[in-house]
Amino acid sequence: MDENINDFDDGSNDELQLYVVLHVIMQELFALCTIASVVIQVILKKYLSKYPCNLIRGPNWLQKQMNNINRLVRESDITCIEQLRMDRRSFMTLCNMIHTIGGLGPSKHVTLEENVAFFLFILAQHLKRRNVASQLT
Repeated sequence: MDENINDFDDGSNDELQLYVVLHVIMQELFALCTIASVVIQVILKKYLSKYPCNLIRGPNWLQKQMNNINRLVRESDITCIEQLRMDRRSFMTLCNMIHTIGGLGPSKHVTLEENVAFFLFILAQHLKRRNVASQLT
């Protein structure tokens, strides 16, 4: 509004009261939006600090894991024997036995085959668990 409060006539007292009420409402809405913004930022910061790994994983992490398993197990018997000290058929039989007899299955982020392959890779290559990720990528 370009008009100043002092420009109102004496007869337009209702308009002046309406202007003041609207001005107060706008100030309260602005304060409410500011408070809501701060609350949302606090909640997001708390959530992100609680679950950081969900954001670190890229969109193709499952495909990358499957590529590593395919490279170790499904490429050829020679690669499988070199890396895991067992041929592909024996590896799949072992995974099947672990699943049916042992009752183990995939976890939220890792397949059963990947768990078994990591275990066998560690045993076959005489590595520590922390070195496996650098060896497989």
